[in-house]
Amino acid sequence: MEKNKFLKIFESEFIRNSTVLLSGNTAGQAIALLTMPVLSRLYTKDDFGLFALFTSISGILIILGTGKYEEAFVITSNRKESSALLNFSLRLLIVFCLLIFLVLWLFGSPCLSFFNMEVLLDYWYWIPLYMFFSGFFILMTYVANREKKYKIIASANLSTNGLTSMLKIAFKFLTTGAAGLISGQTVGQLFSCFSFHKLKQILKDSIHHNWQESKKAGIKFRDFPKFTMPRSFIDSFSANMPFFLLTGIFGEAQLGLFFLAFNISFRPVNLISNSIYQVLYENVARQKENSEKISSEINQYQRYCLLLALPLFVIVFIFSEWLFKTIFGVQWEESGRYFRYILPWIFMLLLTSPLGFLPLVFHKQKQHMYLGFVQFLCRLAALGAGIYFKDFNLAILLFCITGLVFSLTIQLWYRFLINNYEKKRNDDSTENH
Repeated sequence: MEKNKFLKIFESEFIRNSTVLLSGNTAGQAIALLTMPVLSRLYTKDDFGLFALFTSISGILIILGTGKYEEAFVITSNRKESSALLNFSLRLLIVFCLLIFLVLWLFGSPCLSFFNMEVLLDYWYWIPLYMFFSGFFILMTYVANREKKYKIIASANLSTNGLTSMLKIAFKFLTTGAAGLISGQTVGQLFSCFSFHKLKQILKDSIHHNWQESKKAGIKFRDFPKFTMPRSFIDSFSANMPFFLLTGIFGEAQLGLFFLAFNISFRPVNLISNSIYQVLYENVARQKENSEKISSEINQYQRYCLLLALPLFVIVFIFSEWLFKTIFGVQWEESGRYFRYILPWIFMLLLTSPLGFLPLVFHKQKQHMYLGFVQFLCRLAALGAGIYFKDFNLAILLFCITGLVFSLTIQLWYRFLINNYEKKRNDDSTENH
């Protein structure tokens, strides 16, 4: 009997779908991680620092480009409404990317100089291109999630990680400096978009959709650009603040060392979090709509993290500097120290990030946005202290501590939302009986 119960857990829809996504993500991230020791020997610290600046700026602008409408696909009423919203989102993305292209073409030099980012002047035209391909990829991922096409998402994630990693190596022999990293990332993202070819009918329907219905869908879900987008923008900007504020003060090489640690530490978290997020979001949204219990799968995931991931995090924390020196080369040993700073924060994110849909499900986007703004101010103060004392290590340490504290705060808030919902559900159930 116990055995059957045990097997049932692994036969559940949540586990099956999560496994499909994790398999594709794991393979893709494995390729990306295996190529990092090669990239760390092909490119310099300055190259990595410049690439970090490029991806940080592009990542933040993509949030504005999609308006965060992608997160509304899961809660659309039907496929027709989803198709209308995709049409609206694609129009928004295209217009925004063209606007960024024109601004950078006409005023790129004064704009980048104003923000002390002149190092990007030779690569400005890659920014709108990468934004469009990434924005399209994100929108189609959420469309696939709504349709429960998890194998397509897994294939797309494998494609984007594998291709971008291989192209960064190949383009090093065709370009100079950080151009190989930037062009490899952009071209790899372009080819990854073809992973969604099985959804071409949905895309065709969306492109030919009536504009009035598309506009109506955009207005219906206006809370996403109104609250979710500012919160995501603030979160992304504050998470990438070291690259914006510290590059001009401490140099690209120092930021390159931090970027390697930052990139390596966030890859496994994004791998697990994105996969679990997509499955949990769809499941919990449906369960809440049907007034069902929502905590079971969430508790199950967090128990697995504590039992399986925590011991691994402790081991890596102890040997981090030695690992970076051995795997990436002696010149990257300092990255191991920054990696150690990041690890506690990363573990808390592993518990929290997959539940990031809860404010959407409970319509608490405004409160979530306010929390993000407070976190932004605290991170700004943390980096400001490092700049004031001219101490890069202090800036990064305080930045990571701030991330840990706020991840814990968000986790407690999510628990409060879940407990309130289930208490109210139990009370309603008791009254009905």
